[in-house]
Amino acid sequence: MPGEESLKDSEYYAYSSNAFWKIMADLFGFDSSLKYEDKTNILLKNKIALWDVMYLCEREGSLDSNISDDTIVEN
Repeated sequence: MPGEESLKDSEYYAYSSNAFWKIMADLFGFDSSLKYEDKTNILLKNKIALWDVMYLCEREGSLDSNISDDTIVEN
């Protein structure tokens, strides 16, 4: 599930400490500081999809370890 920062910015992996965009930038040769739209376009060009595994859950904060297992609804 998207964390608080991602929800606030309406962007996947928006939290600056998340390594996702740095890894994608290394794999596909782009600057991880590009605008979100540019980064997602590069993923699409390379046939990479982003998908929430969970449709719904409850948690305090943004840590996946804080997700209440009994609240998980899968996509």
